[in-house]
Formats: sequence, structure tokens, C-alpha cells
Amino acid sequence: MQHIDFFATTAKGLEDVLAAELQKLGVKQVTSDNGGASFSGSMVDGYRACLWLRTANRVLLPLTTFACPSREALYDGVYALAWEDRLTPEMTLAVDANLRDSGITHSRYAALKTKDAIVDKVRDRCGARPNVDTGNPDLRINLHLARNRCTVSLDLAGTGLHRRGYRRDPTIAPLKETLAAGLVAMTDWDQHSHFVDPMCGSGSLPLEAALLASNTAPGLLAPEFGFQNWRNFDDSLWNNLVEEAQEAQKDLPGNLIFGSDRERKAVELARRNSETAGVGDKIRWSQHDFAKLE
Repeated sequence: MQHIDFFATTAKGLEDVLAAELQKLGVKQVTSDNGGASFSGSMVDGYRACLWLRTANRVLLPLTTFACPSREALYDGVYALAWEDRLTPEMTLAVDANLRDSGITHSRYAALKTKDAIVDKVRDRCGARPNVDTGNPDLRINLHLARNRCTVSLDLAGTGLHRRGYRRDPTIAPLKETLAAGLVAMTDWDQHSHFVDPMCGSGSLPLEAALLASNTAPGLLAPEFGFQNWRNFDDSLWNNLVEEAQEAQKDLPGNLIFGSDRERKAVELARRNSETAGVGDKIRWSQHDFAKLE
């Protein structure tokens, strides 16, 4: 299989936790770095990373890195890639840009310039240009520009991996799922002793603990990943990975994980979230003040 280099991003401070996850998945050349961890493998390893990683925010496939001291260099460097091999005029795209210590200082401008180079290349090769869809694109491109060095990557998931799919009320600003998973991992919980969160809010920590203890791949809760829209997507390979993940799930004991909060609405929301996640009858939820916890 083709050798591919990937980079998974995570919250600052969780790089080693993410690297340990990747090593457990069996991928090669895992190295923790600022903001994430790099690894190598085949495309199936990229699929598996999106399906199984609990602390990764995104899984990126870097395409190129080049010197980028100016907007002209940015356009030329992006245009040089064979976008016609990845995008058709009928597909949609979106560009995310992150900038630091560079001559180009506005991320929105960098994203726009990158988009222009991509659609111009497809139009020049195919006779028509693809459209932009920032919400649900077929291909999401990530631009990282630091100290006038630009890295262009494809975002495999196409959206943040923290979007597990069990949030019933997206207007609430809870602890991000990937960060909650990282905190659970850092406790070195043995998955056999009781897990108790007496200030559970909408339930992020108990829910991530439940997914871990039941060996549920977080990606099983997500409706769709961006790579499923790619031109070279291997549907049978992906279906095999999903079936393997489903077969690997374990029953969760009903008296293992407990969550409570003094706010009734928070407990109700946590209970609804757990039902959506498929563990509603396994987590013990209750309403009471932390000071009165027994």
C-alpha cells in the first residue's frame, strides 16, 4: 500500500495522550509535536484514525510545504498542485487557514487566495470551476502558514472530530468531547473502579468514560466523514473498518459510571445526550449538590 504521512491535531497539552492513542492503533513513526502528532501509514490508517481517535480534533493529510513570503507565492504554490485529480467541477470545497508570524497576516484573505488558486486550476484543466460550501464541503483544505512556510493539507474528516453526534442541544457550550476524552485518559482510570463526576454539566466526562469503557469507536456516532466524498474513496475498505469497530464494542456495566449536578436542566440534558450516544441505560444520573455527595 502507498506510504502516506499524516498529522493529527489536538488541544495543547494532550499531544502525548494522542501519540499513545496512535501507537495503540498500530500506525508507524508516531511523533508527538506542538499541537498534535504525526504518523505514517496507508489510507486505511487515516480512515482508522478518524474512526477511533478520541483526543484528535482533526486528521490531516499534508500535500505540500513551500516558502510563502508573499500572496503571489501563496497563489503559485497552491496552484501548482494537481487539484484536478482531487476535485471535479461538480464537487464543493472549503478552506480553513491558520496563520502565525508571517508576511500574510489575515487568515480570511489567505483562505480566499487559496480558494482562488484551487478553483482556477480546476477550471483551467476541466473547463468549469467547483463551488464553495463552508458548511458541508466534499473536500476541506487546511492551510497552515507559520514563519512564511506554508503547508497545504486535506482534512480527512471534513469537520472537527469532537463532533461525536450525541449533543442534543448545540447551543450549550460544554467541555469539548475530545478534551473530555483527554482528561479521562490522563486520570489513568482502570475502567473497572467507579467513575464519578459530581459536577457533570451536560455529561461530557461520564459520556467519554462510557465510550472508552465500552470500547466504542467515537466515529461510529458520526453520521459521515469528508473522505467519503473523495474521488478515491474505498467504500468496501471503510465498511470493513466500521464492521470491525461494531464487533469490538463491549457491554457496559450499569453501576460503573455516575454523573450528578445540582442543576436539574443540566442533568436532563446529560441524560438525553447519553440516550443519543446509546448508553442511556448504563450511566447513573442524579440531581444533587456536590457538597452533599455520598
